[in-house]
Amino acid sequence: QVSQMVSRRLLLKDGQPPFLLSREAPPELLQQLGALLGPSLLLAVRGCCRPVRDAVTGPHLARLWEQFLGEEAPHLVSDEEDPLRRYLQLAALDLTGTWLDTGTDMVDRERYRFLTSMRQTHRKGMERVFEAASQLQAQELKLSHGTLSGAKYTCTEHFVGSRTGNVVAPLLNVARGFLDLRDPGHPRITGTWEQLAVSSTAEISTDADDLVETTLDAVSVTGGSFDFIRISHVF
Repeated sequence: QVSQMVSRRLLLKDGQPPFLLSREAPPELLQQLGALLGPSLLLAVRGCCRPVRDAVTGPHLARLWEQFLGEEAPHLVSDEEDPLRRYLQLAALDLTGTWLDTGTDMVDRERYRFLTSMRQTHRKGMERVFEAASQLQAQELKLSHGTLSGAKYTCTEHFVGSRTGNVVAPLLNVARGFLDLRDPGHPRITGTWEQLAVSSTAEISTDADDLVETTLDAVSVTGGSFDFIRISHVF
């Protein structure tokens, strides 16, 4: 059992891990052990003694922390350069809150600005699932569903009546962008969006697995850029 392997009794010998009794532990051993334990257990055992802390936070496991961040790690915008600190920063993120959405519409040649309530509904590793709602007009809501996989943001949006909840137009927005954590208290996502006209409202799906099929015969109507920043933790 992994939990038994990382118990204090097995890891420590005279107060130190056996594989760290030498002046410098073999890098290959550290990397193999780190990959076996995974990020949560590595963080749990780093406080047991100074040698383990130095091993977990040291240069030999830097590449491993980059791997724990996921394939999209290079796209994360952050003032942190150390891979472990970048991991900790991203791991602490919860998307729930009120976000300010500003952007441009290329066809209408206008800028927009509105508030969005977002709720993180699920998380597995560095992938987060969310849902959101924006009041665009008195009788119309924009509903959003998407994922944040590491630093990569993917979202679909459709429009419903605020009272009935029924889809009001055969239009689907698809947005993609990347995460910016230079201000961790106010995470930001920037990217581009495209609005697609589908043949009927029945084709509109919130399931990401259906996105390719839904947009296969869709016609691009407009698009633009967006800047999405959380201004409050209150949902």
